[in-house]
Amino acid sequence: MSTESTNSPSSRNDTSENVEARRTSRGELQESERFRIRLVKDQLEVEGTVIDVSPFGMGASFPQELTCDLLTCGDVVAIQYLLEDIALYEFKAKIVHISNQFEGRQPVQKVGLAFLTDKTVSNKPENRSSERIQCPSMVSIQCECENPLQSTEKAYFQVVNIGKGGLSLAASTRHKFLVADMVLSFAIKMPFATHRVQARIRHIQVEPSGRSYVVGVEFISPSVHFQKDLSSFVLSFLPLEQSTQQGKLPALSLREEGLAVENALHEADFASILSLRLHCNQQAGFLTQETNPDQMADRFDAFSRHLFIKNKGITIACCRVIFVQGSKDRSETQEHIHLPDFLWKEKFVEFSGFYVAPQLKNSSLIFELLSHAIRIAFEANIRYIIMRIPERNLHQFQKFGAKEFEIFLAANNLPKAELAFSNEKHNIAMLDAENILKGKQISFENWQNFVSPWTEEFHRKGILDFGFSTQIKLAYAQWKQKKQPLSAIAQS
Repeated sequence: MSTESTNSPSSRNDTSENVEARRTSRGELQESERFRIRLVKDQLEVEGTVIDVSPFGMGASFPQELTCDLLTCGDVVAIQYLLEDIALYEFKAKIVHISNQFEGRQPVQKVGLAFLTDKTVSNKPENRSSERIQCPSMVSIQCECENPLQSTEKAYFQVVNIGKGGLSLAASTRHKFLVADMVLSFAIKMPFATHRVQARIRHIQVEPSGRSYVVGVEFISPSVHFQKDLSSFVLSFLPLEQSTQQGKLPALSLREEGLAVENALHEADFASILSLRLHCNQQAGFLTQETNPDQMADRFDAFSRHLFIKNKGITIACCRVIFVQGSKDRSETQEHIHLPDFLWKEKFVEFSGFYVAPQLKNSSLIFELLSHAIRIAFEANIRYIIMRIPERNLHQFQKFGAKEFEIFLAANNLPKAELAFSNEKHNIAMLDAENILKGKQISFENWQNFVSPWTEEFHRKGILDFGFSTQIKLAYAQWKQKKQPLSAIAQS
């Protein structure tokens, strides 16, 4: 095909960073690779052919008689990727170059477009996730997806990093169809499982070599099974003693569901809990190395059910549920606050002694334990749970249904209590186990991830009615129709 170029008067170049990235990384498409797009500007809709493309922009040709004098540099337009006249994707773009050319004898207008999204280019450190876990070279995760514009072509990726709710992928620069905000269905292949997961491209970075991209993707409603397997994969190559990775695992918004919550039934179980308590206090600088693990036990342990989570034989999280049974001598909270009389009549338990290994201190393990404490309380026909929450973590627990003690009492028109301390950086909070199971005082995401299995179990037993949350009502209706776990329905 011969082309003859004549620059139009409005032809000019844009010097913005995204335009420069488009110019340096674009690749001309072969005749068989070209695809159709639709350009939309106000009332104008015109179809054209993409000639060159990159994740940052494209060059396309349009019939000159349809676009002449209607497009100018600087215009912001919508670009729709077409497949048999159906718009698959739509992106905003800025016109940065216009020239008049001939394709054979047909006059065409070639338009240079730079995609408009601050998520596309990620050459600056602040645009990339600061909390990521690097996949070691000895174990890897492979991904693949179909090119939505060329159904016979597949794109292949290597997982570079696992981050908050998504992945960083390495891809060849020949995959020119990739664009920020595009949603793709990835087959993610781990050593022991393969999952199909939808993800949205959040940023694309060209590596200095110019031969590969780093593509940041964000999961869209990942299944519980996928999160479980990915969590197990991460923990399989992240030993607790690996100090170089400290602080990175907490960035993951993944459920550590691959790890079972267990009851401490043997002396060895309780000994491992005391060791974790000691380790956490030593790491925080509260205790010396000479302290004995047995010194971490207290009188409330005798009135408690102890829960713990292990990984590779090492206890990494623990807690206890103190059964107060109406006795002030069995209440740890009573040492810090004067509890109102109605609570002693209502019955309550205390969620206490929760420790998580320092490397995992901000992970969701604590909420796994708390969900089991809620189950235990409800099974014992006890409605209220009291706990002391560090001030810095109060916001997280509020999304799990925890309310500061004074606020809880006022909201429920209950007698107030007088705090017995003022210098501790902890808040006394209360949880209503029944309402949390019904989804009334908990974020839908937390109910879905941690509580819904117990909601389903108690509903099957006929001892719990659903609350009034619209989302949970919908999940319940779908579960009743499909006979699938509520957690799976909520994820879909």
